[in-house]
Amino acid sequence: MKRMALLLCVVILNSISMSGRVTGTNTDSLPQKDKEEIISVIERSYVAGMLNAPDVELIRSGWYHSADIHVFLAARDTCVTGKIEGFIRMAASGADRPAMPEAKALYKHIAVTGTAAVAIVEIFAGENQLYTDFLNLYRFKNGWRIVTKTFYDHQTTVEE
Repeated sequence: MKRMALLLCVVILNSISMSGRVTGTNTDSLPQKDKEEIISVIERSYVAGMLNAPDVELIRSGWYHSADIHVFLAARDTCVTGKIEGFIRMAASGADRPAMPEAKALYKHIAVTGTAAVAIVEIFAGENQLYTDFLNLYRFKNGWRIVTKTFYDHQTTVEE
């Protein structure tokens, strides 16, 4: 009976251990290099290059050339999709942007399987949370690139 209980404990512990590896939900278990590269791409091409000081080259360095950005329009209960090129054109035009505190990112979760990754990132300006971003990335021969952005805008409400 003791052997059976011991065997059952070993099987349960092994299953728990395997499930953590299979789901990839533990960010700390990611290869450190992947995690650092993904954060670097997001910081450089999105936070710095798109949000803080729009810079065409910085944006291009981390976004796939045909990346999609999905925007949910609550008032119309619909979603529209834009391409990264639209944001690059805005950055290149030097369009005036409203003054705001520097944007900072808080990385809530990063999951990687092979050459695919997802990052859940909270964007703040000062104390105010602007967005919760869900960024999908692929690892190409020249590094990680953001291919899709879906987000929640904390400054809008469903009632709009």
